[in-house]
Amino acid sequence: MFLRLGKFISRRWMWVIVAWVAVVAVLRFWSPAWDDITQDGDFAYLPAEMPSVVGEQLLSEGFSENRAKSQIAFYVVREDQPLDREDLHVAHDFARRLKNLHAVAAFERGRALTEEAQRLQRAGDEPQAEQKRSLAESDFQKALLALDEAIRLDENMAEYEAQRAAEQEKEAAEEVAPLDAKTSRLAKVYHNRYLVRTYLGDEDAERDRKQALALDASLEDQTELLPREAATLPLLDVWTWLDDVFGRKLRTRTARLVMLQLSNEFMATDNIRILDYLEEDILNEVQATVHDDSLQIGFSGSAAVGGDLLRAAKDSIKNTELFTVVLVVLILGVVYRSPLLIAMPLLTITVALAAATAIVALLTQVGRIPGFEWWNFQVFTTTRIFIVVILFGAGTDYFLFLVARYKEELQRGLTSTAAIEQALAKVGDALAASALTTILGLGTMLFADFGKFSNSGPAIALCLAVTLIACVTLAPALLRGLGPVVFWPFGVRRNPASSAGDANEDRQPAEAPGHWIWELVARGIVRYPGLILTASVLILLPLAYHGVIHGRNVTYDFLEPWPFAQTLARQYGSSGEITYDFLRQLPADRPSRVGAERMAEHFHVGESGPIQVIAFDPDGRFDTREGREQIRELTTDLYLDDVVAVRSITDPLGDFPPGRRLGLTNMKSWLMLVTSAHPRTQELFVSTTGELAGRVTRLDVLLEHGPFSVEAGEALERLEAHLATYQDQPDSPWNNATFAFAGTVAGIRDLKLVTQSDNTRIQILVILAVLAVLIAILRRPLICSYMILTVLFSYFVTLGTTELFFGWLEGPEYLGLDWKVPLFLFVILVAIGQDYNVYLATRVFEEQKRRGPLAGLQYAVVRTGGIITSCGVIMAGTFSAMTSGEWGRFVPTWIPGAQQLFGDGTALPAIVQLGFALTLGVMLDTFVVRPILVPAFLALLCRWQGDRLPDGADASVDRAKEQGVDQTGTHHRPRARIANARAT
Repeated sequence: MFLRLGKFISRRWMWVIVAWVAVVAVLRFWSPAWDDITQDGDFAYLPAEMPSVVGEQLLSEGFSENRAKSQIAFYVVREDQPLDREDLHVAHDFARRLKNLHAVAAFERGRALTEEAQRLQRAGDEPQAEQKRSLAESDFQKALLALDEAIRLDENMAEYEAQRAAEQEKEAAEEVAPLDAKTSRLAKVYHNRYLVRTYLGDEDAERDRKQALALDASLEDQTELLPREAATLPLLDVWTWLDDVFGRKLRTRTARLVMLQLSNEFMATDNIRILDYLEEDILNEVQATVHDDSLQIGFSGSAAVGGDLLRAAKDSIKNTELFTVVLVVLILGVVYRSPLLIAMPLLTITVALAAATAIVALLTQVGRIPGFEWWNFQVFTTTRIFIVVILFGAGTDYFLFLVARYKEELQRGLTSTAAIEQALAKVGDALAASALTTILGLGTMLFADFGKFSNSGPAIALCLAVTLIACVTLAPALLRGLGPVVFWPFGVRRNPASSAGDANEDRQPAEAPGHWIWELVARGIVRYPGLILTASVLILLPLAYHGVIHGRNVTYDFLEPWPFAQTLARQYGSSGEITYDFLRQLPADRPSRVGAERMAEHFHVGESGPIQVIAFDPDGRFDTREGREQIRELTTDLYLDDVVAVRSITDPLGDFPPGRRLGLTNMKSWLMLVTSAHPRTQELFVSTTGELAGRVTRLDVLLEHGPFSVEAGEALERLEAHLATYQDQPDSPWNNATFAFAGTVAGIRDLKLVTQSDNTRIQILVILAVLAVLIAILRRPLICSYMILTVLFSYFVTLGTTELFFGWLEGPEYLGLDWKVPLFLFVILVAIGQDYNVYLATRVFEEQKRRGPLAGLQYAVVRTGGIITSCGVIMAGTFSAMTSGEWGRFVPTWIPGAQQLFGDGTALPAIVQLGFALTLGVMLDTFVVRPILVPAFLALLCRWQGDRLPDGADASVDRAKEQGVDQTGTHHRPRARIANARAT
């Protein structure tokens, strides 16, 4: 097949190039932009039957009206003393700005709902129209209340600043900064309230207009609420420490919080835009007014963490792409020292990348076609990192193997046309086989339950398939079009005895530099295979054993069965855990991580991620007196071990654990009575929506530990078991109820369960798929099975080394490898690791038929040593680009002017860990598995088989001896051959 393809390309090479240009142009024209179709998040892609997904569904259905799905918290804190008047002034500044943003967002949301109601009314759907009008009215009222609060805060600030100015003037203090910036902000708030009141037909609107113009005459022609950017913010509410309901939970003597309630999921890609805006227009403006370095301000919260994760991922993609190209260029320059051979693989892979990503982007839109609503293919932000590094690594490898064989054929004396045909015919099967192992390995991820796995694997596999097609069509066409000139300036050193007319299979191509090294390696392996194989395995066995221990399961603690391993892990800084801590996935200097750590010093750690218990009773009425009493009893009964507070409709602040009674003189008692009757509390804890109204209630369980801790997961298990006893009791009022869970703790627990199951399933499927491909191509089951074992051995050595390295590097701060590392490492390493085995094995079997078992093995190791090593180094180099988040920041100090090109080099620790592991794994395959473990085993197998030679090998014995190699693999004149190689 590949011979026919080679003949077609060699004769129609121009057509092939034009066809690729046309296909890419059409695909890029019709496909959506990559950034427009990428998704992110983890909990959103769990299977629908998981308890946390059921809980989120109940929350969405029962509390659909303005339900917050994530938060951003702005903080003002001092480490060593209470906040003073100046500090509170800064907190007020945050509050008034954010209240104004809420007003603008609420008003625009209400206006959109009004237009939707009018459309529904025209369509005759009056019930839905009335519901939209009711929601719009609620948003308009929220906008007015937020503006009233913003004006009150502005007035308080202006009064304070006037007092401060008077005091400073009286004391002859330093000059006071003018108040123009503050009064200008106040003018915008009055302007916004004027527009809202005008829209609602309020007669007092004109008064606000006059006040706004008196403060800022430039607002006279302004017809939109300010700032305009706030109109598109998914901002549902703003809570401050001054609020009636939850205000007390947002203040301490040393800290104040302002909480933004958002309708976005915490990993929504839109959070990048929100964070950028809030950081630039809110945080930086307030920061400019702070002159005391000991006062700390910033932001955190779930949406901030999610947005920072996405921003870090974006930085990772940028840095990885840039460093990948740079590293490939450098390595190709060292290998080939030919500008055209550097440019051609880059051009081929760039074209393949453009076509592949366009196809993937188009596939994400299939679900919009009528009849294909079931289609749910998606790609994620970090998917592009894997696509880029794998395509550049594997694509360059494919190109190098093609060029190496093309060069061999030219050295034998073939013309450029014939050399392309023969090169493609001889390496085509090996290229297809090696690519197929990777494609099928990645494709097995389709069978994962976790949506990120099941979508990412096939997407990368599809892109790799496109790259393979480009490397066996476009690359040969480019080589054919340019001819031997691609090897300029060194050209092709043809065998002196060869010519176009007498080229034949047995004629030896010129030996490449470094050829003598592989002569020595191959001779040693053929002479002492058992010793070399045993020594290599024994040296690496401790690392592999460590990898087996730490790679058994994706779990928090899988050292328990091995106490001695726990001791070693503690001694060398290794926790033995796979971490699910999303916060620790962020670089330490990211604002949301810094903010979370500071807030944890002033507020209870459990506040950051309570367990949300959602109770659904189809026969219940939680909005009645009896229902409230039922909830009160459940609230009291949920104070289990490690539970510090339970918040519900009967105790919104969680101030009354078992044993604490209400009292007339107790301020908390009065506060509980007031907050439990507050409309905001009613909306938060009991459903008021549709058929679920009064049938769904929510309880927030605050734990002693953080949401990412092992103890939090154990507390959830106890809570789940405890609630199950209610359902098992026939006389329990909760007998007919369904309990579900939501929140960070529940999501992480389900994520662990799903990924554990997926790991086991996918690992088995990858092994079976790759083994099936190897057997189908090589038809040697024993050898294929051994190849699988070598790559598995390499995987465990890599995993163990990576775990030890990062445990040593991070010391006590190390929590474990990121939960995505073991699976992606396994799939990619097992699949890609077979590439080099396939390249070697196909050449070994080819040469054994012509030269005999040991002579053919030795010759194949020598001839493929340099090219496979080059390919391995390139693949490892592309994976090392994923670690640029650690070392990329130093590039500007090494290369002046590189800062603008490479940025700050920051990246997600998970990407760095995986990049390090993949780099190490490929290097092990390149320098240990391929040149030592596999050839040594094949040599032992040849000795064990004795005189049983492959078909066609008998006649090759004499030819092998004529070439200076006997059937023991020993060269008769090695020194002379090495000298000749050096001389040429």
